[in-house]
Amino acid sequence: MVRAATDSKGDIVLGIPFDMRAISTPNNETLLYTVAYYSNEVNKSSKDTDFPAGSLNGKHTIYVRS
Repeated sequence: MVRAATDSKGDIVLGIPFDMRAISTPNNETLLYTVAYYSNEVNKSSKDTDFPAGSLNGKHTIYVRS
C-alpha cells in the first residue's frame, strides 16, 4: 500500500517505500508505478484491473530506476 499526504501548500507528497524502489530487475530495467490520488481512503488490490472511480486528477506514472 502506498499512502500520500499533503504539505503546507496543499500539494500531494508521495513517497514510494524503499522496499518497492529496491526491487532487483534484470538488465537494470526501469520500474513503472501508476498511482491515483483521492480525497479519502480507497482500496485497490493487485488483482484489480484499474483504480476505483473518483480520483482527483487521473492516473500518474512514476518511473523508478533500480
